[in-house]
Amino acid sequence: MSEWDAKKQLVKGSSDKAKLINEYLYQLRNKVFQKEIELMEKGFMLTPTLLKEAVNDHVDAVNQKTLIQVFNDFQAMRKPLIGKKIAKDTYEDNDLTGRYIKEFMEKQYHRSDIYLHEVKIGFIQGFHTFLLTEKNNRQNSCSKHLKFLKQLMNIAVANGYLQFNPLNIYKVEREPVEIDFLDHNELQKIINFETPIKRFERTRDAFLFGCFTGLAYIDIKTLRKEHFETDEEGRFWIKKKRVKIGVLSRIQRDSKTILR
Repeated sequence: MSEWDAKKQLVKGSSDKAKLINEYLYQLRNKVFQKEIELMEKGFMLTPTLLKEAVNDHVDAVNQKTLIQVFNDFQAMRKPLIGKKIAKDTYEDNDLTGRYIKEFMEKQYHRSDIYLHEVKIGFIQGFHTFLLTEKNNRQNSCSKHLKFLKQLMNIAVANGYLQFNPLNIYKVEREPVEIDFLDHNELQKIINFETPIKRFERTRDAFLFGCFTGLAYIDIKTLRKEHFETDEEGRFWIKKKRVKIGVLSRIQRDSKTILR
């Protein structure tokens, strides 16, 4: 210990051995400072163990994917599938969730992104509250956004970026929705509704088309000529895969149905 300078934290003397050890200590000290800065910039809670792992270049312990990186990768992969396997509305709904997540992080953490290991129950609860208060979302809309966030986190787990998805233990109950059905008189009023405004007229016709065929709005929106067929007996059919469930619908025109 007589060769150690406790004040300077160096080996005493000017021998080649002392110079070699001191040079190593200088480099090690600089690396410790560098890794400390990197960890702090990435939002890690500094501990001796974590700092030791970083200094020893155990990069898996510190170089994690971020939440927005996972979101961007997922959306980029799905974009070419719009209109084929993914509805445009679904893609845009997920894009909206991504924008809400970014807004929440800016407001709550003053950051544009966070690391996956930082997405914990507190983050999820805060995001849920943000949706309810700042965005005036109802519970079922919140459920939709949180469901997509859970999907992103599951992807992170599947890719080995994360070991556990905290949303697996965060339950968001959907509120029951009472569906009100039109009676015959109400439907007839819509059928008889006249308007000089063309877009209202198209909206009325699309709504009635959905009433009589059972097709959802997105299925009507994506309806094309090739979905209309006439069979060998002269019967008129609509044959189309439903956008959201992928099931083929076969709808025969009822010649007795008169809309107008």
